[in-house]
Amino acid sequence: MASQPGVQRIHAFSGEPVGIDITEAKARIVEDADPKLLMKCLTEFERGLLTGRAAAKEGEEEIGI
Repeated sequence: MASQPGVQRIHAFSGEPVGIDITEAKARIVEDADPKLLMKCLTEFERGLLTGRAAAKEGEEEIGI
Protein backbone atom coordinates (compact mmCIF):
# COMPACT_ATOMS: atom_id res chain seq x y z
CA MET A 1 0.00 0.00 0.00
CA ALA A 2 2.75 2.50 0.89
CA SER A 3 4.43 2.02 -2.47
CA GLN A 4 1.26 2.57 -4.52
CA PRO A 5 1.10 5.63 -6.79
CA GLY A 6 -0.19 8.66 -4.93
CA VAL A 7 0.94 7.55 -1.49
CA GLN A 8 4.53 8.75 -1.72
CA ARG A 9 5.08 12.51 -1.63
CA ILE A 10 7.24 13.58 -4.57
CA HIS A 11 9.43 16.70 -4.73
CA ALA A 12 8.00 19.03 -7.38
CA PHE A 13 11.36 19.90 -8.97
CA SER A 14 13.54 16.83 -8.54
CA GLY A 15 10.81 14.21 -8.88
CA GLU A 16 12.32 12.24 -6.00
CA PRO A 17 10.31 10.77 -3.12
CA VAL A 18 10.39 12.96 0.00
CA GLY A 19 8.09 11.00 2.29
CA ILE A 20 4.70 9.40 2.69
CA ASP A 21 1.33 11.12 2.40
CA ILE A 22 -0.17 9.73 5.61
CA THR A 23 -3.70 10.91 4.80
CA GLU A 24 -3.64 9.15 1.43
CA ALA A 25 -2.13 6.02 2.96
CA LYS A 26 -4.82 5.86 5.65
CA ALA A 27 -7.53 6.22 3.00
CA ARG A 28 -6.32 2.99 1.39
CA ILE A 29 -6.30 0.91 4.58
CA VAL A 30 -8.89 -1.70 5.43
CA GLU A 31 -11.24 -0.62 8.20
CA ASP A 32 -10.18 -3.16 10.82
CA ALA A 33 -6.46 -2.34 10.67
CA ASP A 34 -4.70 -1.65 13.97
CA PRO A 35 -3.99 2.13 13.88
CA LYS A 36 -0.88 1.93 16.09
CA LEU A 37 0.62 -0.88 14.02
CA LEU A 38 -0.30 0.96 10.83
CA MET A 39 1.49 4.14 11.92
CA LYS A 40 4.54 2.12 13.02
CA CYS A 41 4.69 0.37 9.64
CA LEU A 42 4.24 3.61 7.68
CA THR A 43 6.87 5.36 9.78
CA GLU A 44 9.37 2.54 9.19
CA PHE A 45 8.55 2.42 5.48
CA GLU A 46 9.12 6.18 5.20
CA ARG A 47 12.40 5.92 7.13
CA GLY A 48 13.59 3.14 4.82
CA LEU A 49 12.52 5.04 1.72
CA LEU A 50 14.40 8.18 2.72
CA THR A 51 17.54 6.50 4.07
CA GLY A 52 17.68 4.27 1.00
CA ARG A 53 17.46 7.29 -1.31
CA ALA A 54 20.18 9.07 0.69
CA ALA A 55 22.46 6.01 0.51
CA ALA A 56 21.86 5.69 -3.23
CA LYS A 57 22.76 9.35 -3.75
CA GLU A 58 25.96 8.92 -1.75
CA GLY A 59 26.86 5.92 -3.89
CA GLU A 60 26.23 7.90 -7.08
CA GLU A 61 28.51 10.69 -5.87
CA GLU A 62 31.26 8.21 -4.99
CA ILE A 63 31.30 6.78 -8.53
CA GLY A 64 30.92 10.16 -10.20
CA ILE A 65 27.32 10.04 -11.41
